[in-house]
Amino acid sequence: MKRQTTLNHLKLGKTAEVTKLFFNGTERRRFLDLGLIKGTKITPVLKSPSGDPTAYELRGSIVAIRKEDTEKIEVSHCEEYDSATTDSKKTKTSYKIGIAGNPNVGKSSIFNSLTGLNQHTGNWPRKNCE
Repeated sequence: MKRQTTLNHLKLGKTAEVTKLFFNGTERRRFLDLGLIKGTKITPVLKSPSGDPTAYELRGSIVAIRKEDTEKIEVSHCEEYDSATTDSKKTKTSYKIGIAGNPNVGKSSIFNSLTGLNQHTGNWPRKNCE
């Protein structure tokens, strides 16, 4: 049995299929370029400590999408997707996540929070970025 809902109502670990995007212009193009087209399977895997954004697995990649955008993505949830996903993911999964953004927006803080490390980088002469 399939249920229509928006992506922001999907629980962590539950898989759904994209049915419609309610975007126009460049926003629509951005999501289409990410591979978010009709029929794409999408699963919420991680939620930010503040609750927004949420990381979704789609087409083998992890993509963070803001709540205001997930409210404009209609999905079809089906229990058979969940059982298939749980059966195939009984082993521990390793993710590679890239953090990109403008200067001084907190990328290092997010990295340190996620890893528990205390890395420091700088972007000035004679400072090695590690």
